[in-house]
Amino acid sequence: MKVSQVFVVVVSVLAVLSEGCSCPGPLTTKEEYCQASFVTLAKFKSYSAATGEAEFKVSHVLKGIPEDQTTINVVVGDGSISCDLDGEGFLKNRRYLIAGSTKEGRYFVNTGCGYFVRRWKEIPLPQRREWFQIYKLVEEEVCKVERQCPENCTSYFDGCNQCGCDLETGKLTYCTERFCSPEELEEPSCTSEIDPNCNPNPCAEGETYRPGKNLSEYVYDAPASPCDTVLCNIGETCETILGAAVCRPFTTCAQVLCEAGVSVCTDGPDRDAECIPNPVPW
Repeated sequence: MKVSQVFVVVVSVLAVLSEGCSCPGPLTTKEEYCQASFVTLAKFKSYSAATGEAEFKVSHVLKGIPEDQTTINVVVGDGSISCDLDGEGFLKNRRYLIAGSTKEGRYFVNTGCGYFVRRWKEIPLPQRREWFQIYKLVEEEVCKVERQCPENCTSYFDGCNQCGCDLETGKLTYCTERFCSPEELEEPSCTSEIDPNCNPNPCAEGETYRPGKNLSEYVYDAPASPCDTVLCNIGETCETILGAAVCRPFTTCAQVLCEAGVSVCTDGPDRDAECIPNPVPW
């Protein structure tokens, strides 16, 4: 994200929609926060803490508290980024601190260090309140609604866990629950996505349409058709499989992604082996 951009993510709505099709709408800041990976969540918490502190201090500045009590110092993360802005600067320009990031991914807050700043009145009140809520409350209280998926994704992978998405509601249908170290985590990426124009469902009754393409080398359509059939892993009860793969050499656990949300393969396929599409139920 560039310096000239506000950190709060605005998800644009694709303009072209096919007749009779319903695409997921844009995510709010809160929804973006609540569907984030562990990596993104940590960034959100850092930003919201900084802006929450600024919100409190700025409100005091605007009430006219003496300047010697209004110097603002905001520290981010390990303290390597620390900036000061005195109360006079706020009173004169009605400025407001807002978090952002450089193109290289460095996080910052504060115009006192030459960073991005917006005038106080340019920040919508609901946006400020939303950030302050994230700052004040723990994740479980903020994210009371179900997490939502990125637009047009039928599934995504964050370097640790795979999650499936309901195209109609935008909510998660399942997520694996593998624990990973921070070094393993990465920004979520779609492993399967739909055409942004939302193709109509061509499948027969009882089948599930899988539009779009798979972007992960480890997940394959099964069978080779846009319409899914019912496949189940040994010992599991799945309703509709969103994708499947078997590996050579054979492992005891083939990867299956279940729309029903049941726990899937615990150890996953052998990623060092050659993965091939699985064309038939096992």
